[in-house]
Amino acid sequence: SYLIEAVKIVKERRNDFVLLVIGSGESERSLRLRVKRCNVGEKIRFMGVVPHSKIPLWLNAADFLVLPSLSEGRPTVVAEAHACGTPVIATDIEGTREMIDREELGILVPPRDAKALAGAITTALDKNWSAEKILRHGKKDAGVSVKNIINVYNKLKCQ
Repeated sequence: SYLIEAVKIVKERRNDFVLLVIGSGESERSLRLRVKRCNVGEKIRFMGVVPHSKIPLWLNAADFLVLPSLSEGRPTVVAEAHACGTPVIATDIEGTREMIDREELGILVPPRDAKALAGAITTALDKNWSAEKILRHGKKDAGVSVKNIINVYNKLKCQ
């Protein structure tokens, strides 16, 4: 809902963007109603469920990923975006703040703050991101993650 409010704010400033929402869930109906109430239907498109194998295509086509979660562990989609060279706008919560630890990777905003999210979206639309730097980080981060998973598996296997 904060993202929809942010889109309404950004729409008042500029018109050169479209938000694609990938996925589906129990709150989709209420979100669609909110989109209608906020009069941002031409700016937000619900794409539905996308096969996981197609996610890299969407992330490569995106200017950036927006993840306005209120709670996360270590969100895989952030690592996937970085592995595609795509920057991420996310809420500054545990999990995302460790993955977006410098400005070249994305922008962190306070949770539940549509104005800050709108500002970050506007900034991200204007910023000349270095896909190469993000991609380099994504590859390095993926390698570290795989090593950590293998270490945990080996420790559990030996018990």
